[in-house]
Amino acid sequence: MMKLFSFLILLFSSVFALNAQSLEVLSVNDGAYPEITVRVKLHNSKVDSFSITEKGNPNECSVMEVTNPSEENRMFVFLVENSYFFFNRGVFPEIKKALCDLPKNLGENTDMNVLFFSGPKKTVKYLSAEQTKDYKLLSGNVEDFFLPQNDTSFIENRVYQALEEALDYTIEHGKNNIKILTVITRALNLSQKTSFSDGFLQKCANSGVYINVVSFDSKSYNIKHELQDICLETGGDFSVFNEKNLEAKLVQIIEKSGKVKPKFTLREYIVKFNALQQGLSNNFIIRCGSLQALCEYTNPGKTFFFGKYPYLIIILISFLLILSAVIIYFRTRNKIIRKIDASSQLHIKEIQRENRTLKREIEKYRKHPDSVLKNFEKFDIEKNLVGPGKIIPRLLIQDGDKKMVFELSKMIMTIGRGQNNDIVVDNRTVSANHAALSFEGGLFYITDNNSTNGTFINDIRITKGKICPEDIVRLGAVFAKINY
Repeated sequence: MMKLFSFLILLFSSVFALNAQSLEVLSVNDGAYPEITVRVKLHNSKVDSFSITEKGNPNECSVMEVTNPSEENRMFVFLVENSYFFFNRGVFPEIKKALCDLPKNLGENTDMNVLFFSGPKKTVKYLSAEQTKDYKLLSGNVEDFFLPQNDTSFIENRVYQALEEALDYTIEHGKNNIKILTVITRALNLSQKTSFSDGFLQKCANSGVYINVVSFDSKSYNIKHELQDICLETGGDFSVFNEKNLEAKLVQIIEKSGKVKPKFTLREYIVKFNALQQGLSNNFIIRCGSLQALCEYTNPGKTFFFGKYPYLIIILISFLLILSAVIIYFRTRNKIIRKIDASSQLHIKEIQRENRTLKREIEKYRKHPDSVLKNFEKFDIEKNLVGPGKIIPRLLIQDGDKKMVFELSKMIMTIGRGQNNDIVVDNRTVSANHAALSFEGGLFYITDNNSTNGTFINDIRITKGKICPEDIVRLGAVFAKINY
């Protein structure tokens, strides 16, 4: 019963493989718009006719078959079990020698790839060479893989999973018509996975890969029949090797593989039609029987400025405009800052010059107090009586050559450059609210209001001080004296 079941599965897979069809679009050329040229490849398809549909509307087309579309190139993939068993039995040197000698048997331009699998590794490790003439560059690394994976006599063997991964690798990297996968193994499986995945047989049938298995001559291997079935289904060979004849076995496989033909018939066609659409980017469907593919072409007349992807160009132009605006902003900002800095420096230098002038004026009066006293004697003061034997006290101010007299008619009078003061002294060394003059207990006092250049009595800086009739008061570079 099991044999009949296996035969039915094999028959179904073989029929499915023979009928496997696919339509592959190799290129779409819209350079001669409105004429569009499509190059397609068919796998195992009996061509009746091609048809083109644009936005649900049929379009007439012409078809021409390309003779000898491609040569029958071959790609060889070798999957090697890297186990402690092989290391312990001394099989590794034979495997390494066989792999390193393979290029001379394969031919100079044949693709050759080597994969390694073992227990602890989650994925297959591989070396790859596009052509066998490049393999000599990789052969020095082969020995790095031939190391025992652990130091015990037992190692988990993952033949099922490794073979599935190797098949996926061969399908993904197989650019040639004929793909041959050869497995060098003990044909043991001690892992939890005890069978191939459900879709593995169908994937073998659809992939067109020839699978060969070279198993080590041992009585302990336990998945011999499963591997033999895989070889039978894919048209490959199952053989047994020992420590001395592996290279001969591989040479036999290579010789036989040189005679096999592609499992799928490949045909290439050139389909031409005149475009019905005039948009920037247009879609169409190409059909051959039950096969179809969605393609795209452009209108070169509308792609001169914005190109095939206008939104990307618009985003790029917007980015460049924003970047230019930012650059202009920062350059203008830096120019303004430099102008402000230059103006500030000039203003600072002007203030420094004024301060030096003020200091010179102040020092001039500090060094010649006698001349100040003589100047006060020259004041023309009219004494006004306010009662029997009393006169109004006055504040005499000497501002350079300017002389001023202020009557002290209030108990507190403010002095400063500001117009809101009782006594206004228009001199730049005098602060806006420089000081306050007060009459307390029959005596006059002067209080400094945190002025810039200070308040002095007889050249002694004070915060608040009593003024006697002979005292000289200095406010910045302005001198004052009270006259009773």
